[in-house]
Amino acid sequence: MRWFGIGLGGAGGAIIDKTYVTFSGETPSAMIDAVVFNTSVSDRAKLSVLKDRFYLFGKFGGAGVGARWKDSMKAMMDPESRELFVRAVSERGISESTGVMLSAALGGGTGSGSMPIVAEYVKELLAGPSGELTQPIISVGVLPFKFPKESMRFAYNSAIAIANMLKRVDSLILLDNEIAREIVLRDEPGLTDEQILDRINSLVGKCLVAMSAADVEPLRGGYKTTFDSQDLKSILRFFEASLTVPCYMRARVESVGGSLEFLTEAALREGCLAEVRPGTALKAALVVRGPEEYLNVESVFEAKELLSEKIAGLDIREGLAVAPGSKYFEVAILLVEPELVRLPSLLKEARLYYEVHEEELTKMEDTPREEFEAYIEAVERHLLVSAESREEAATRPKAE
Repeated sequence: MRWFGIGLGGAGGAIIDKTYVTFSGETPSAMIDAVVFNTSVSDRAKLSVLKDRFYLFGKFGGAGVGARWKDSMKAMMDPESRELFVRAVSERGISESTGVMLSAALGGGTGSGSMPIVAEYVKELLAGPSGELTQPIISVGVLPFKFPKESMRFAYNSAIAIANMLKRVDSLILLDNEIAREIVLRDEPGLTDEQILDRINSLVGKCLVAMSAADVEPLRGGYKTTFDSQDLKSILRFFEASLTVPCYMRARVESVGGSLEFLTEAALREGCLAEVRPGTALKAALVVRGPEEYLNVESVFEAKELLSEKIAGLDIREGLAVAPGSKYFEVAILLVEPELVRLPSLLKEARLYYEVHEEELTKMEDTPREEFEAYIEAVERHLLVSAESREEAATRPKAE
């Protein structure tokens, strides 16, 4: 895979910045380039490597939009912003990519508001003569910390952001700050809040690097060991954008031995970056990465068989990647359309927030009740179709 990364807003920019750094440590890198778009100029200083690819949009004097997602959406729709975006990504080589990765905090203003518009611009740029888009477009969306750690406003923004992305990308890869924080602190207790967020972003980068590695440097042999952009697009396919959760785990070779089943089970049990019930997933992708001398196809097939027993669906795509000189095995899993424990409560919080602030949101944000209810109903409809698909999958016999 040859990714092009687009970070939107402060958190989205930080994720793509860290992911770009992680990809850059690989030879060859699977990320050809990346850019960051923001309404707040102060976030530029927080980037480590993408400061020279930071673009300010909107007429906000560089002060940002706060949580006002609709202001960001309207600003990105402005012809001046569109021209800036198209020029920036075209000059950086987006047309050479085989996949595009957007990232944003769903609860914020800049990222959640601009991401749907950016997705449309990307599709316009990359669509073929017939309008077909061969490259997968994914959005990494960060769910906020639960109330009262973060305001219910962020739950409100997140529900709307999810609804806005369902018709615009192949998949919304969901990362829950609450769960990812627990994973980070389990391994490194005592970190500061800033360090925790940095480690969370690093986890996302490591998972995406591992998932891409089976296309960049697959294990050679008689079996298909690659996992490329078309495999990804196929496994993510749903009636609209799939809701997907990444799981990642790594361990030293000597602690795993020859069994990748153990590491796969550990990734499902302790490495999912949002709270899910893995057994409800409709589909899954599995990529195993490690030093060539310890890799074998049979052990990956065993891990795949284990995964097939754990999920509700039948479709699993696997890949096997070489990590020269590494002392670790890595397992990266994408669970497609699992039951997301957080979403029902998030929708309730969004509704409660609107009930309390309806007058303000109608007048100041220009989001009348009919529009808000349409957003909530879109997400609820998606969750209903997903649940019905899981029920149908449960009736199918699995191969012995």
